[in-house]
Amino acid sequence: MVEVVFLGVGGWLSNPSYGQSGILVSGSSRTVLLDVGEGTLEKLHKCVKMDVNDLDYIILTHSHGDHVLGLPTIAQHLRRSVRVVGLRETLED
Repeated sequence: MVEVVFLGVGGWLSNPSYGQSGILVSGSSRTVLLDVGEGTLEKLHKCVKMDVNDLDYIILTHSHGDHVLGLPTIAQHLRRSVRVVGLRETLED
């Protein structure tokens, strides 16, 4: 069974009610974070009580700030390697 949790759905203008882009997809064998807008780490803790070190993959759809600005915060809390996947242009920005 696959579970999808929308952690943030707001746009480029910050809104505390909507957060910024972040979708957690988890199944029996993998846990994937799709986009990492600012505040995603806090939402992982508050909404699903999840430790960021339980992630298997982070997928970045594009390099807009509302989709990637939470990545440095996530990286600071990681104690292990997590594969980050995205278009070359997104990963190079």
